[in-house]
Amino acid sequence: ATPTPTQRVLDAMRLSLQRWDKVETKQGAQDYVRDILSPAKRGALGRILILNGRVFANEEGGKVQQHLTMVSRAVRERHSKVKNVAYLHNSEASGSCLENKKGELLPTTLIAKKYSSKECGVLVPNPYFGDLDHWSNVAQLLEDASRKHPYWKRDPRAFWRGHIRWRNKDCDHESGNIARFLGTLLTLRHPDQFDVKVRHLEARKRIWTNATALHATKCKDGAAKYPFRIDGLDGLVQRLSEAQDVSWVNPVDYARYKILAHFPGGTTGSYSRNLNHLWATGST
Repeated sequence: ATPTPTQRVLDAMRLSLQRWDKVETKQGAQDYVRDILSPAKRGALGRILILNGRVFANEEGGKVQQHLTMVSRAVRERHSKVKNVAYLHNSEASGSCLENKKGELLPTTLIAKKYSSKECGVLVPNPYFGDLDHWSNVAQLLEDASRKHPYWKRDPRAFWRGHIRWRNKDCDHESGNIARFLGTLLTLRHPDQFDVKVRHLEARKRIWTNATALHATKCKDGAAKYPFRIDGLDGLVQRLSEAQDVSWVNPVDYARYKILAHFPGGTTGSYSRNLNHLWATGST
C-alpha cells in the first residue's frame, strides 16, 4: 500500500535519527545534555531541554522563540507522548547540525535542508506557519474560498501583491527585487492581462524611478546583463505609481483570480512560504 503523507513524515524522521546512537548510561546522558546546553556563539540557535513536562531553553528571539511556543503547546496538550529530551534547534533557512568540542555532530532540529534530505538534522515544522494547527485552519479557509469562486468565473488576470526593496548597483544579493519590479511593469504595459502591483516601495524609491540609472544597471552574473533595457522604460517608471496598491488583500480573496504570480522571496530571493498559500486557492 502507498504510505500516507503522515507515514512518510514519520519514516523520514526515524531515518534522520539513525545517525545517532542511543544513549544508555547515566554518564553518557550527562555528557550529552552538557553538550547541548553548553554555550555556542551562534545566532538563531535554540538549546532546548524538555524535562518532566516543562520546557527549558536559552533566550533567543525570532523563529527560535516561535519554535519554543510550538513545542510548549505540544508538551502542554500532548504531555503523555512527549518524553524527556534535549536537542538543538537551528532556525536558519539553510539548516545544519552543530558539533560538540570533539567535532561530533549533535542532534539538531531544522526547518530546512539546503542540499539533500540525507543531510544531518531532523526536519520540524517551520514556525512561520503558526502553531500546531494554525496552518490547517488557514488552508481550510483558502479551500473554502476556492470552492466559493469557480475557476471559470474568476478574474483572468495574473495577480500579485508584495514589496520591492533596495537593490545594490551590481545586482548581487538583489533578492528577487528585479523580478518583482519587472512584474509591475507588465501591469503598466498590459493592464488587461496583469494585476501585479507593489504594496510597499523602498523608501529610497528614486532608485526605481530613475530610468537613466536603471538603463545603465549591469548584472555581472545574471542571465540578463542589462535587465532594465526594455522599450519605453522612461515612460513606464514615470507611471510607476499606477502599479502601487497599498491596500491589504485578504488571502482568501486571491481565489478570485485564475492566475497567481509568484516571484522570489522578499528577503533572500529563495523559497517562499507564500507558495503554500497560493497552492491552496485552486488557481493556476
